[in-house]
Amino acid sequence: MKTLLLSSLLLAAPGAFAASPPDTATTQAPPVARKWYRLSHLALQTGGGLGMVAGGGGYSLFRDRLETDILLGYVPKRYGSSTLSLASAKLMYSPFHVRVAERVQGVPFTVGGYFSYTHGTFNDEPAGPVFEKLLLVFDRYALWGAGGRAG
Repeated sequence: MKTLLLSSLLLAAPGAFAASPPDTATTQAPPVARKWYRLSHLALQTGGGLGMVAGGGGYSLFRDRLETDILLGYVPKRYGSSTLSLASAKLMYSPFHVRVAERVQGVPFTVGGYFSYTHGTFNDEPAGPVFEKLLLVFDRYALWGAGGRAG
């Protein structure tokens, strides 16, 4: 029985270690053109006038020198006098990029602008607790406080 088991393992072993055929697909397929409706990037932004947090997507044009983004932002009532929802469109121009690695690049200079619409700007509601604390700090330490103004 041992001899039969040993001989079957020895006969099966060469097949188990057989080499796979070499990979002959060395040519790459040509790049497929991106459909116009597919986003080229996703964006997540905190602060910057577009809400406490804003997210969305956009397109890169003219060899990644011009970017457009559509973002939706949100400010909770805790951080403002009311809950705010924002919709923004950004346009940014980057004249050059610095390559850091094969798939990593830095953008040292960008100029642009944005248009933003804020829904929920009725500020006649009482301020949230964090907003009230910020107002107290500004009134106490700022030059434009209730006591007077310098300059």
